[in-house]
Amino acid sequence: MRVIYYARSNGKLERFHRYLKKNLRVAIADGKPWQKELPKILVLYRASPHLVSGKSPAILLFNRQLRMKVPHIESLVNTALDRERRENCDSYQTRLKAYHDAKQQVAPDDFNIGDIVYCANMKPNKLDSKFSPAKHVISLKGRTYLASSTSQPVPL
Repeated sequence: MRVIYYARSNGKLERFHRYLKKNLRVAIADGKPWQKELPKILVLYRASPHLVSGKSPAILLFNRQLRMKVPHIESLVNTALDRERRENCDSYQTRLKAYHDAKQQVAPDDFNIGDIVYCANMKPNKLDSKFSPAKHVISLKGRTYLASSTSQPVPL
């Protein structure tokens, strides 16, 4: 089961929100209305190359570079350098995952079809239980589990 409202589980989005809030704060501090600055901030984000891939979100999504007022410098494609960067990134991410899993005492998911599980109630009222009644794992697809109060299989 994945917890949807756990901010640290959605790191890419949280990192984007940090970038967005930082730039909005700067715009407000400069006395500019944030509503007019938001499109400019988003265009700059979409045109900036990502550290890991070396490509901007616009290139990855639309397969073309956005036209900007700032001059664009074409980077030389070096597959050996790209491969080395990817290996460095992969080893860094592996180390981060190992550190996080050790710190948070993460246990691997060992659910099988037919197991009885309790699902967290994400928006409980004051007197509600923190967990929903017992459910059965009825199907799984990769790392996604589907639980139901009946034991009938449901297609994903």
